[in-house]
Amino acid sequence: MALLIYSIIVTTASIGITIYLLWGFTKIKSLSSQPLTAAQPSLAIIIPVRNEEEDLEQALQSVCNINYDNYRIIVVNDRSTDRTAEILEKFPQQYPKLTVTTITGLPDGWLGKNNALYRAIKAVPKNGFYLLMQTYFTTPTL
Repeated sequence: MALLIYSIIVTTASIGITIYLLWGFTKIKSLSSQPLTAAQPSLAIIIPVRNEEEDLEQALQSVCNINYDNYRIIVVNDRSTDRTAEILEKFPQQYPKLTVTTITGLPDGWLGKNNALYRAIKAVPKNGFYLLMQTYFTTPTL
């Protein structure tokens, strides 16, 4: 008898939830009926780098060729000691939406990547989206 009552309660609850969800789905507008925005939101792609000479050029070329119009790329060179600065010098000429900021020292109490991200975000207008990228470009070998 208890099993019958339990089955009726579970069946009734399942039917109720199904009806509720189906009714709710009719209230959701389909994407095809939504108007496209005239202007793309601005996007700031922030890439902190330090000693990334091996893969930096290929990675930046990939990021610079994204299929989006309203973006800017901010690369922060965080005290690199290899050829990173040399590689970064040629990119702003080829890709005008890319800017390079070089950090030569750290303020007291700051860590490298935190300081690099802070400086990059301060340079970006407040009315847009941020995309923060890590700099682990190398593919691990197995």
